[in-house]
Amino acid sequence: MKNIDLIFSKNPKRMIVKSRNFNSYYKAFVFKVSTEIFDGVVISKLVQFIQGIKEKNNMGKLPIRFIFSGSFTFADKLTYIIFECICFSLINDGHKVSIAMSPEPSILTEGVMSSPLLNLALKDKSGFKSRFSRIIEEQHYRRLVPINSKIEILSVLTSDIASFLKRNGVNQNSAYQFGELAAELVGNSHEHSQSDCIVDIDVSSVHSHKEDVGKFIGINLVVINFSSNNFGDLLKKNIQNEFIKPDNLKYKELKEIYLKHENYFDKVYTRDVFFSIASLQPKISGQYTKSVNGVGGVGTLKLIDALREKSYLDDCYLYTGNRVIRFKDNLYFVEKGWIGFNKQKDFKLPPDMSIIGGSAFNLSGTAYNLNFIIKI
Repeated sequence: MKNIDLIFSKNPKRMIVKSRNFNSYYKAFVFKVSTEIFDGVVISKLVQFIQGIKEKNNMGKLPIRFIFSGSFTFADKLTYIIFECICFSLINDGHKVSIAMSPEPSILTEGVMSSPLLNLALKDKSGFKSRFSRIIEEQHYRRLVPINSKIEILSVLTSDIASFLKRNGVNQNSAYQFGELAAELVGNSHEHSQSDCIVDIDVSSVHSHKEDVGKFIGINLVVINFSSNNFGDLLKKNIQNEFIKPDNLKYKELKEIYLKHENYFDKVYTRDVFFSIASLQPKISGQYTKSVNGVGGVGTLKLIDALREKSYLDDCYLYTGNRVIRFKDNLYFVEKGWIGFNKQKDFKLPPDMSIIGGSAFNLSGTAYNLNFIIKI
C-alpha cells in the first residue's frame, strides 16, 4: 500500500526499549496491552514502542509480538484497521510480527472477527498479506484500490458493495446508497491524497437492544489512505497561494470567509480544521485543476445524511493528521450555498466545537469511519 510507511515517519517520537522488553520464550520484543479499550492513545504508545525498536537498527529487523491481556474492545472499526496497517508496514519492512489477542466484538466492531489480524494470531503471514488487500466473504468486503485504477473502479465498487449488502438483507435502495457513498469516498480519497486507499465494509450479526424491542444490525464502513497530503491541504495551498482565478466567485467568497475565520483560530479550532471543513463545502475541491473550473460537490454529506435518516444510531467522522471532524446531526444544513457546521447554519461563524476532536496518533492521510446501526 502506497505511503504506508508514513505511519512511522510522521510519528517520530520514540519509547526507550530495554532488554527486559525482549522475551526469550517468544524470541521477540513484546508490547503488552492491558487496557479494556484499544484506542488512539494505545496506538500512539504502540508506535512509540516500535520506533524504539527501529532505533536498534544495528541488531537487524527484530521480531515483535503484541500480547493483549484479558478481554478488551477496539474503540471502533477504524482503530483495528489502523493496527492492521501498522502490522502490514512492519512485515513489509522485514519484521516478524505475531499477535495474541481475544477481542470482545461489539455491533460496531464485529468485523474484527474476520480481520487479517487473526491470520497473524495463527502465524499465517501470507494469509495476512493476501487478506489485507482483498476480502470477499459473506459479511465482510474489502478492497485495496490503487491510485492508478481506471475510473470505472468507482462504478464497480458501487455495484459490488450494493450486491454485498443486499445479500445481507439490506433493502435495495439503502444498499445502493452505501455503494454510492463508498465509491464517493474512494474518489475523494484519490483526489485529496494522490495515493492508494482501502475500502472495508462489514455487516454485523443480529443484535437486540436493552431499551428497545426489535432486531438491529451494524453496517460499518472505513475508507483509509496514507499520504503527505492531509484532508484540506490542497485547498489550503490553493487559497493561500492564490491559485484561484479572480472571477471564480465561489472561491473568492471562500477566501473572504477564511480571512474572517483567522480571528477565530485557537488551539482547538485551527487553520487546518478550517480547510478540512472547507473541503467538504458544496462546489469546492482541493484539486487545482478542478478548483479553477469551480467543480466540486456535497455528495459525501448528502449520502451520509440520507443513511443517517434510516439509522437507529450512527457514529460518523473524518480523521486526518491529529484532528477528527465529527458529522453530527443538525449541524450541516446547506444555507446560502455553504454548510455552517454550527447551530447558526452560518459558515461565516466558527463551527460547533462538538464536531472537533483530536488524537495522540498522527494519521498522515485521511480516513472515514462510518458506523450505522439499523433496525430490521
